[in-house]
Amino acid sequence: MYLFFSINLSGFCLQAAIYIIGLSCAFLTTTKKDERNTLAIAAAAAGLVSSFIGELGCRRSRVNLLRLYTAASTIVMVLSVFCAVRSRLTMEERNSTGTTAKLELAGFICAQLGAVVQILVIIVTGSLVNNMSPPTKAA
Repeated sequence: MYLFFSINLSGFCLQAAIYIIGLSCAFLTTTKKDERNTLAIAAAAAGLVSSFIGELGCRRSRVNLLRLYTAASTIVMVLSVFCAVRSRLTMEERNSTGTTAKLELAGFICAQLGAVVQILVIIVTGSLVNNMSPPTKAA
């Protein structure tokens, strides 16, 4: 049980760090106020909130919060990967060069790393939820 708790807690912290990096990349890559990537910013902000929900659910042993965290963080990660791929595909159209291109590449790498971490978090959180659920009665 302690191993799951420590892996899951570090997963929350790692995911929160990935969301913060993604949020900062989304803000720093905007050149004009009109070009702000609102979907990426909203996804990163929702990811931070879901990480806090997951940590709260783990600390308080609340199965429903852990299930909400798993669903919300999965949706957020899909949105983040979509935004990163879309940003990467349209980079040539926007003539992104220099620092902006490097930040967009960092955001893309961060989204891909987040997807790998999300797979591990789903596995570990699912095991934790199964261990916390009450046993079912045999008929």
